[in-house]
Amino acid sequence: LAPPGGPRPLAEDTARPPRPSDAFRGMAAAVLEVTFRQRSVHLIHDVKCLEEGADLNDALLDFFVRLGQALVPEQGLDARRPPVAYLGAHFYDVLCKGGQPDGFAGHANVAKWASRQLGPGGLFESDVGALAVPVNETLRDEKGEDMGKHWWLALLLNLGPPSHAGEPINSLLCLDSYARADTTFEPPARATFAEFESYPAEVLNLSRAGCHALIRFRAKGDGAAGPLPDPRASILRPPPAPLPPS
Repeated sequence: LAPPGGPRPLAEDTARPPRPSDAFRGMAAAVLEVTFRQRSVHLIHDVKCLEEGADLNDALLDFFVRLGQALVPEQGLDARRPPVAYLGAHFYDVLCKGGQPDGFAGHANVAKWASRQLGPGGLFESDVGALAVPVNETLRDEKGEDMGKHWWLALLLNLGPPSHAGEPINSLLCLDSYARADTTFEPPARATFAEFESYPAEVLNLSRAGCHALIRFRAKGDGAAGPLPDPRASILRPPPAPLPPS
């Protein structure tokens, strides 16, 4: 990590013996990039992506996954290639390059690279137990407006044809914190405001995507207890837990 050619001598007082702090001072000024197994992060530009509200970039993702795969196995840095092959932040974009109609056609884009990285069998090398493919997707709201980028992970398990009867077939897991889940209530879930039966509310649908929730409901009142509350000021609370049997 020292500067090329070793630590540089100080311009002033070159007659005195160099102190250890002098070498560290030069080293700290020279090191702007950290590399591990051909994956690098810039200690200024990339690290800014770790700040509050910033988006994780491809360099940080690849670097820390590589580092984690080396440290997690019991054998540490000397372990063999992990059974889950992490294919990198750009793999999916290259796979789809040229508007390929399906994965069979897209495989031609990555076959040679996979053979170099994983072995002659490429993506289906015998000692690769699973493939981990990060995908960087543009999120859009219900109006189609751009909401920014979002990472999710596709995990392919049980690669290749089954070697014997009863072996699990190929499966795909999509690990996405923003995956949308919808629940429709038939009949609608009904509640009332306080104890006023003339202020009913009916919940028709609940949708969740990451930390966001969208609730479709109908509410009305006859005015006996004043105007309806503003739904934007509402707070979702779970129903009270049932009392334990006495």
